[in-house]
Amino acid sequence: MDMRLSVDFCKTREDVRAHIGQYIPDVSDEQIDRWTAEGLLEAMEINGEQRYFRCAASNLFLIDPACKAVRDAAVRADAAQVRALHDTEAAETSGMYSLIDSCISSGKTLCNGEDIRVRHTITLDADAVPAGETVRCWIPFPRRDTPRQKNVKLLSANCPGYRMPDIKAPHSAVYMEQKAEAGKPTVFRIEYSFTSFGEYHDMSCIQAAEYDRKSDLYRRYTREQAPHIVFSDRMRELSDSLTAGQDNPVDKAKAIFCWIDSTFPWAGAREYGTIANIPEYVLDCGHGDCGQKTLLFMTLARIAGIPCAWESGLTDVPWEEWNMHDWCRVYFEGIGWIPVDQSAGIPEFATRHPELTWFNFGASDSYKIIVNSEWGKELQPRKRYPRSEPVDFQRGELEWKGGNLYFDRWDMDLEYERLNK
Repeated sequence: MDMRLSVDFCKTREDVRAHIGQYIPDVSDEQIDRWTAEGLLEAMEINGEQRYFRCAASNLFLIDPACKAVRDAAVRADAAQVRALHDTEAAETSGMYSLIDSCISSGKTLCNGEDIRVRHTITLDADAVPAGETVRCWIPFPRRDTPRQKNVKLLSANCPGYRMPDIKAPHSAVYMEQKAEAGKPTVFRIEYSFTSFGEYHDMSCIQAAEYDRKSDLYRRYTREQAPHIVFSDRMRELSDSLTAGQDNPVDKAKAIFCWIDSTFPWAGAREYGTIANIPEYVLDCGHGDCGQKTLLFMTLARIAGIPCAWESGLTDVPWEEWNMHDWCRVYFEGIGWIPVDQSAGIPEFATRHPELTWFNFGASDSYKIIVNSEWGKELQPRKRYPRSEPVDFQRGELEWKGGNLYFDRWDMDLEYERLNK
């Protein structure tokens, strides 16, 4: 835990001052002290010194309204950035409308298949382990048990004797081993292809039927899952207050979705393994990233009796660079499972495109790689040492007989190719 925190909290006060100074040149010590005391600049004492979270300064301009206004004004003054934002909105709305039109015209919920090829490389630093020692590696691989992903094929792996994941494994990973060589990085690489489909359900006016509360599905996906989905008194009271007066599960889920979206801005996240309870952390800090906000949504929804299941993996939408991403699925009786992307929330451009308001509550684009159907489960084959990321699985995992190899010892590279663009 201490090592993980020291990697995450690696910025000095001067580092923070330099970043803030890009937008607020005359930032004072008093301002930095105030933001730190209020938790707007996340800091921690590490080895007797005050250290700041690696994203503390950039997060300040996401979570503090006054600082956000300063940054937004600077962006609006940059014609190139304004054009980029307009281009991004145009591309995003075009993709949404295309998926909706395809699903409505075909009568299907899965459309707009994208053929994707990915090369995923993990490079362990030279001499990170002694020469001749065996390095064990788990690399994320697309799930083969979801209708959203078809024709999943492993095209190549650079290590003979690799092991394919079980189709129902909660974390889908190709497993490989390789001996380290002196003075050389140890490289693990797989290449795969698959067809990814967008999904759309028009949730603007759908009402769900009553749940069968005795079913295995209902009991499994409305239960607690410590340490992060815990029905504390605080969470119960919050869920009850948000869903008060709502009778239908869809309306209850929408109320929770809207409240989280309007209350907690997105911000760069600490490693999940350093946080005791992620939903409580979001409530205390007032912000969260995709997985943190998703776990808060799942906790409040499950308390309200709405089945939710975790999903996560990677994404490479055309208007952004690849990234790790988390979301969930929600089950409504008579409708089935629908995707809910809590961190995408209600799009900012929904005022101009109101018909897209609920797109992220019931729809998903074609650019996700679904890897995980659960969080915090064992990898296959089982790791001997604790995972670098004990909650999510998106970058990969490495270890040798001497222990786990943390993220600061290796690099990950992802190359996407859309074959039918």
